Amino acid sequence: MWGHSQTNHFYNLDPNQIMDAVDACGFKTTGRYLQLNSMENRVFELEIELPKHQNKIIYPHDRFKIAKFYRPQRWSKEQIREEHQFLWDLKENGISVIAPLRLEDESLFEIPSLGIYYSIYDKVPGRSPQELSLEDFNRLGYLTAKIHQVGKKNQFQHRNEISTELYGLSNIEFLLKNNFIPLHLCSSIEKVVESICQKGSPYLEQSEKQRVHGDLHLGNIIHNGTDFVFLDFDDSFMGPIVQDLWLFLPANEKESKQSFWNGYEQLNIIEGGQKPLIELLRALRYIHMAGWIARRWNDPSFKLNFPHFEEDMYWENFNKDLLTQQKIIEESF
Repeated sequence: MWGHSQTNHFYNLDPNQIMDAVDACGFKTTGRYLQLNSMENRVFELEIELPKHQNKIIYPHDRFKIAKFYRPQRWSKEQIREEHQFLWDLKENGISVIAPLRLEDESLFEIPSLGIYYSIYDKVPGRSPQELSLEDFNRLGYLTAKIHQVGKKNQFQHRNEISTELYGLSNIEFLLKNNFIPLHLCSSIEKVVESICQKGSPYLEQSEKQRVHGDLHLGNIIHNGTDFVFLDFDDSFMGPIVQDLWLFLPANEKESKQSFWNGYEQLNIIEGGQKPLIELLRALRYIHMAGWIARRWNDPSFKLNFPHFEEDMYWENFNKDLLTQQKIIEESF
């Protein structure tokens, strides 16, 4: 909740607090730092001093560490540690991910005076992919299947499991209760969300669920010159594997989609009952995103990044998108 003392401290972290936190983990910061883009957490790149006379080649990125400070009141300590364990499981199975550093067998730290958790990462060089070839889509499909193979080997005990209640109905209830939706659209939006959730809930409940990335789009991937590296497992949860598939794929590029599916199915077969869930998951994402923005609306950075959220046009398009999804879902199940 915005206004909670921990949240205010989180938003107002100053350079000294940030560098002191990294120094407390055994590093020596130089004073140079850069804030990186992140809506949910606060993430910083910090230059560190390297030990002298190291018997190894020093690359430019070795001089930097990444510090991630978690937004308070969002994830518990147990939930964050489950995210970290998932990343280590993937890394140990040869999948390129950016996993937190284990420092004296600990990866999650706390600023005691503020009650804010944080973790430290190596800086990993790479660039966001701009244009993907068919071979790239094939490779991404194959790597996503590897992630799912590892994800299936264990389960989250503390993280969320996706449901129409948690990602759909609870969000629309919050939006209505707090008067975010224009009055003339309240009834239509409430009805279409209830219809989508009622239709899709039995199928989602019956679907097999496992550890998934949860927010796997091209913005959460970089290419390091050799292969793709997967980022930001902050939203990982228990869900159907197709949650990690549809966000990748261009809506109208059949060849790209087919190349991705071909790569994926080299390792993992998607059961027939899962593919129809894609349109339900797409609808739930629309609803969840609106609820997420609303719950953070008093955070100044959200008002800057989503200036149209209070305009009627945003909600009119939101209503149209959900009506479109409702029709597709009715035809899918």
